Amino acid sequence: GRIVTYYRDLREYNSYICDDRVLDIAAFAVPNSTRVRLLVLIANKGAILLENGKLISRTTIPSGPSRLAVPPSTHVTDIIAFYGAGDGSIGIITYEEQIQFYQRPCKLTLSSKCLVDGRGLGSVVCLGWYFNNGNYHLSVGRHDGSIQLYLVDMENFGEKPRLKYTYFCGEPVTSVVGGCVGTEESELLVATFSGRIFGLRSSHLVTGAKVPQDILATRRGKLEVEVARLEKQTANEREKYQRNTRSLHAGLSTPPLLDIQYELLGATNDGWQEVRITSAVPLDMLFINSNKKLAMQTDTAAVLSICSSKEAGPDLLASVRCQAGTRRVWVKMREISNSSTESKFEGS
Repeated sequence: GRIVTYYRDLREYNSYICDDRVLDIAAFAVPNSTRVRLLVLIANKGAILLENGKLISRTTIPSGPSRLAVPPSTHVTDIIAFYGAGDGSIGIITYEEQIQFYQRPCKLTLSSKCLVDGRGLGSVVCLGWYFNNGNYHLSVGRHDGSIQLYLVDMENFGEKPRLKYTYFCGEPVTSVVGGCVGTEESELLVATFSGRIFGLRSSHLVTGAKVPQDILATRRGKLEVEVARLEKQTANEREKYQRNTRSLHAGLSTPPLLDIQYELLGATNDGWQEVRITSAVPLDMLFINSNKKLAMQTDTAAVLSICSSKEAGPDLLASVRCQAGTRRVWVKMREISNSSTESKFEGS
């Protein structure tokens, strides 16, 4: 949505209508006041600063920032936030008070600075913080499946972060956060598009004292009970799915809609547009229907077949057959004629 609403004591306090979709928000306290300033990222516009439901400053960021991460060690009144952008870059948004002449009051001004160039990296989907060995790291999850840790100088936020670690999980990352799970050792928890959740550590776990056999037997018994419960739940869900998808006609069923993400990259100098499709389940066939003639390409993990209309019309129907287990596929398209093109995608 485009509306930013601030609530206080479970009551609506003020609202503001933005120019475009709201992507992320961070709240900061106003010095010597009970009011709150809101730093808002707006799609295709940049960032704005709101106070008491009114716009007090804005800045334009061409890279298209999509996520905010506020440093954990800053004061609540300091408006400082790192951003991740759609082109893969990482930057920082700050504010400064410029002294006006003729005894005018100070004016709050937003400013932004790019710290890490995208350089062909995937778009930033999520940001988080990871604390280890007395240092704060900015964790970055990207749409191409890469996870990166950048060491941040907490004394000088404007300094370029240093890349310390990179891991590739093979699918879009939806969330990254640092913490401790089960042990006192810090680790980075990662969630992916397909629902996987795993942890990353800077070193292997050190084996401690041996656990008594009775404790191991108790743990094993609990795990067996949990596995049996999950198997029963899976069987019930499978039966429920069969009931819910059964059609009125014998032998037919209607499967649920596929959970699909896609990226449409803009046309290059040679006129090619690229569509990147990611599915939570393996894709078998992708159908493309266009009302104009298209030149098409796809990756080596799929077989492209194009069938033009038998009539005089310029309609085009193409199919992309994917290899077994394929969940990511890209298709390049370029219009042969100079007229507009409308394409539709359907997958199975």
